[in-house]
Amino acid sequence: MLNADYINQLTMPQRLSAVLLTLSLLFSCSKNSPTHAGGGLDSLLATDRAASRMAADSGFSATLLSYADNGFVKLNHGEYPVVGKQAFREKLNGRAGTRDISWEPRDGAVAQSGDLGFTWGDWTYHGEDTTVYGNYITVWSKQADGTWKMRLDGGNETPGPPEGN
Repeated sequence: MLNADYINQLTMPQRLSAVLLTLSLLFSCSKNSPTHAGGGLDSLLATDRAASRMAADSGFSATLLSYADNGFVKLNHGEYPVVGKQAFREKLNGRAGTRDISWEPRDGAVAQSGDLGFTWGDWTYHGEDTTVYGNYITVWSKQADGTWKMRLDGGNETPGPPEGN
């Protein structure tokens, strides 16, 4: 079993790699492809893209709060995880966050059960005099009403834009 001291020693890219590997293994262990379970991936990717559009209007932090499940976990570089929607709300202290960030999912998967999925992709932050690029992963859970809510979100900076762009 992993302990908190070991996890805290990992860099954010190492943490994200471990999460992606774990999710990939979990989602690949079924006989049927979970990626397109009941059209769930299309719905999930559309939700992720809608969240990016909302961030341009309402702010990044306000968007995450709006899409957060009650058990939401936010991983931030150089900080301990923020666990729980209420703890995230308190950390924000009413701040909406930047409107200068956007993201685009590259891929994802939905469990065969259709109630859990993840997306990952690239984000871009446009500041006054700089542009910063990165990757992200978001784990989603499907709610009783059929909507997707964020269970876990984290990301890291990259040296430049995604290859091929």
